[in-house]
Amino acid sequence: MNYDVSLIITTYNEEKYLPILLDSINNQKTDLKMEIIIIDDSSTDGTLNIISQYEKFIRGVIRLLHNDKKSDVQYMRNTGLKEAMKSYNILWRRHGNIGKFY
Repeated sequence: MNYDVSLIITTYNEEKYLPILLDSINNQKTDLKMEIIIIDDSSTDGTLNIISQYEKFIRGVIRLLHNDKKSDVQYMRNTGLKEAMKSYNILWRRHGNIGKFY
């Protein structure tokens, strides 16, 4: 598929904050086609379950990359950038949300 932008999100035990971020992505006022690349760093909470729930209804496509062992955020971001299918990439911290017109 052809995407306008790739959102690259790193996660580790983000059960509490990830829904806020994913809801804000879903509520964007834009026609851009986006892929959402989530690199999970071996979460032990409900983060992966949340991602699988959002895959069913989020606008855009979620691609989950899961590390089998803990790594650092730079490694995770670089992995996401290598996987991104577009030259416009946004690296986003998992804590927080995105404004409607970002």
